[in-house]
Amino acid sequence: MREAVKRYIEQFDKILNLSGICWWIIDYEKDPKHFYCNELMTETFSLDKKLLKHSIADTCPIAGDYNKNIAIAENSKEKATLVFEEFFKLLNNKIEEYNNQFPYFNKEQNKTFYFSSRAKVLETNIEGKTSILYGIIEDITIQESRKQELQNLSQRDKLTGLYNRLKLDESLHIELERSQRYSNTLSLIIIDLDNFKSINDTYGHLQGDKALVKSTDILNSNIRKTDILGRWGGEEFMLICPNTNKNSAGILAEKLRICLERYPFEKIGTQTASFGVTEFKKDETLESFIYRADEALFEAKRNGRNRVEIL
Repeated sequence: MREAVKRYIEQFDKILNLSGICWWIIDYEKDPKHFYCNELMTETFSLDKKLLKHSIADTCPIAGDYNKNIAIAENSKEKATLVFEEFFKLLNNKIEEYNNQFPYFNKEQNKTFYFSSRAKVLETNIEGKTSILYGIIEDITIQESRKQELQNLSQRDKLTGLYNRLKLDESLHIELERSQRYSNTLSLIIIDLDNFKSINDTYGHLQGDKALVKSTDILNSNIRKTDILGRWGGEEFMLICPNTNKNSAGILAEKLRICLERYPFEKIGTQTASFGVTEFKKDETLESFIYRADEALFEAKRNGRNRVEIL
């Protein structure tokens, strides 16, 4: 170990061993394949405590192990590529500080944790190239969990737990783009609970809410994993059906109609629904796609309710 590296390790032991902070040092000029770190980092990332230094390729959570963990945690290699690009920018003095976040899957706990990672060059050699660099890693799992919780709240309907209109709009745009890019079929179903106002008027809004929640459960239990269900507003639901033509969507809608009709709702007895079904047409707009599904729903209501209409 070089004297300069040893000196930095001693300093870091005194000033950086704070609660929740891992630190590491790499002698990039003399030994770029290994890193030194504090005890907390060895514990956090299940490193061998007996070793003085550790292999970057085999054990570093932001290097060799990163690709495995990013794939497990988020099924995405784009972030891993971005992390390495930024890291090499730091090494080549193109940025002053590397700053990123990464997930880490702990096999022993069978749980994904999230960390922030920062790194800077400590010393350069006489040629101006990176000689020694260091970084700190902090556990931000609680912050990330809270962020996810807030994101879910912003995307979910409070009563039913389904996607709200904002998230449905986003999902529609995504599925529409995917359908156009890969020439896949895409169908849309708009569902409206029949005569729902009379439930609120007769039995009260609490009973109406119960009926909405139960209807949600019935719909959710009878759709496919690839389908996207959300509350479109009031007593209306929207069901996005990727890779589905309108005839298949019509069959699904009829199945859902029967399931709702046959269920004995508390106090109100029978609750039916009307369904408007349509398929996306090449080069049409999102607005016309939704409008046609809405027209199909209107047709179902005009023809007596508790039925499926396809346009």
